Amino acid sequence: MLATIPWEKVIPVLISIVVIIAVAIISEYSKTLASITAVMPIGIPLGMWVAVAGKDNPGEFLGEFSELIAINMIPTLFFIAAAWWIARSGNGLVPTISGGYIVWAIALAGIFGIRNLFGF
Repeated sequence: MLATIPWEKVIPVLISIVVIIAVAIISEYSKTLASITAVMPIGIPLGMWVAVAGKDNPGEFLGEFSELIAINMIPTLFFIAAAWWIARSGNGLVPTISGGYIVWAIALAGIFGIRNLFGF
């Protein structure tokens, strides 16, 4: 017997795949539009959608989840800044992404440290 497909979890993944394909296609025509498509807030609503599936009090959960998203965007900004700096220094894709993730991980650890230090 086939298991029931959890569409509330599958549809966000399918949408993510469509966005990735869109970036690949659009980048052939416009770097600006491709970069806008790459950073448009699609992951956040999809994450919210998946996270609230089956929750008893989705409004309260979304409030807390949104606060954590805002805090955890800070390391992402560090990733972008580091990747930009590394790429502008003449490095290729692998060093750019690797360096960006190293800076992201350090910033994320810093966020956790600050949150633990101040208790929030």
